Amino acid sequence: MSKKILIGYPIQQERLAALQSPFEVHALSSADNRYEQILESIQDYDGLFAITHPVDKQLLDKATRLKIVANFGVGYDNIDVKYAQQKGIAVTNTPQSTTIPTANFAMGLMLSLVRKITTNDRWLRQGDRIPFWGHKSTFGESIEGKTLGILGMGRIGKAVAKRAHAFDMTIVYHNRNRLSVAAETAHHSSYVSFEELLSHSDILSIHAPLHASTKGLFDATVFSKMKKGAYLINTGRGGIIQTDALLTALTTNHLAGAALDVFEKEPHIPQELLALDNVIVAPHNGTATQAARDAMFAEAFGNIVAFLSGKDMTSRVV
Repeated sequence: MSKKILIGYPIQQERLAALQSPFEVHALSSADNRYEQILESIQDYDGLFAITHPVDKQLLDKATRLKIVANFGVGYDNIDVKYAQQKGIAVTNTPQSTTIPTANFAMGLMLSLVRKITTNDRWLRQGDRIPFWGHKSTFGESIEGKTLGILGMGRIGKAVAKRAHAFDMTIVYHNRNRLSVAAETAHHSSYVSFEELLSHSDILSIHAPLHASTKGLFDATVFSKMKKGAYLINTGRGGIIQTDALLTALTTNHLAGAALDVFEKEPHIPQELLALDNVIVAPHNGTATQAARDAMFAEAFGNIVAFLSGKDMTSRVV
């Protein structure tokens, strides 16, 4: 019996036909009700290319032939990894292709927020928000000399540290496991406790995964411990931040601003957040370049083909 791969999203027939694989490859016929479509046919497939949709117990129980789930993205909180592991199903992600574009995007958000690039653009378009050019209300802050705190010093956190060093920033980080002295030196960074990260950081950038210990981590108590006037950047996972607590921290001026690429109840963004001048929002665009998405596709699809062929993969979660 030929091994079969299901891509959990519709793609052009030309691209589907051009995929280099020794296996039979199918894709969904439409983007509507993707979970239901996958659930209906998953029992016929050995590999699943997962794109944001849930891969839960119900789906995994029906996937009697399934041997691997390759997630399109570095985060995999949409997949019940523990249950997949119990069933002997491999799970992979795409850390290599997502690192540089996400780090670049985080730096772009940081500069746009702290230097008020996006705010001034909005005010100029509105036509009546700037009293005169050069008015102090248009001033941002310099980032050189600022302390950047990084929560989550994995591939992306390290790439952000590299870029921040080029901007003459002081870099501190907190991670579940401290890096080696050599790695800290290479990334010009110093380890601090989570409490110190909050109190020392002028700008705090989140690059941690979403799991039980980070879900809702940034609540009212955590925000109250952040340095007054600090900025928050989140290109990690929206569920790490409690939106109501963030709104309070912003509207009381405890935080100077926030730039968010991910949201607690994505894709819903509260109007109260959108109304704030000191907030930048993006539609989960950390890897949104054609080159990055092509590389992610190749990495995820390559993981499935490699696994089903008995070869080494780029990455494996379980």
